[in-house]
Parts: sequence; structure tokens; C-alpha cells
Amino acid sequence: MQKWDERLWLLTLEEYNELADGIKLECIDGDIYTKGLDYIDIDIRFGCIAFGLTQDLVREQELEHDFLLKLLKS
Repeated sequence: MQKWDERLWLLTLEEYNELADGIKLECIDGDIYTKGLDYIDIDIRFGCIAFGLTQDLVREQELEHDFLLKLLKS
């Protein structure tokens, strides 16, 4: 994961692929997309896709454990 701004952490393609369908992600433009339901462009720039997680999305989806592991790996 790579920090995009004060709220958003972008995912690598590997991290994205590890997520289950149904997980909500935020795009760098601020829109929310659902993995497995919405089209998510997995074009990689500087090692990450343009989608990631915010603390609000992590809490809302009870992903604290997964988020922490991904953060520690990055």
C-alpha cells in the first residue's frame, strides 16, 4: 500500500487481488466502487492501482486486521 493523501491508501495489484468480492474501495477521484460488482481499472502507476482504502472504509467493513497486515507488508 502507498499513501495517496491524508486519507487514502492505494493498493498494489497483489493486495487488490487478495481482497474478497464485495469490498468497497475509494478511487482517487473520491468515488466508491465495489470489487466484483463495479468496473475497477487495474492499470498500475508507480506500483499501485488508483483505488484503495480509507480509515472510514476499513472500519465500516471491519477490515482492521487485513488493513494492518497490508500496511505492515508495504
